[in-house]
Amino acid sequence: MDGRVAGWDGQQWVYAEPVEGMMVRDLSTGTLVRFSAGWQRPLAPEEPSGGETVDEEARAAISGIITTLKEFGMIS
Repeated sequence: MDGRVAGWDGQQWVYAEPVEGMMVRDLSTGTLVRFSAGWQRPLAPEEPSGGETVDEEARAAISGIITTLKEFGMIS
């Protein structure tokens, strides 16, 4: 049953074929997984770096967003 979505109905396991755009939560990691030509896990964006002008507040805000997305399992 590789690649299928499994669910327990109280008496037995039931399996469903995924469809494009389907999202499920991987209970083993707590992250969201999306089906798009196969199961895809979102990657965290790169931490901000470089540029001619360093804006510490903007970098701190972006880092906070990345941390929150990881905590809620939206990216890994």
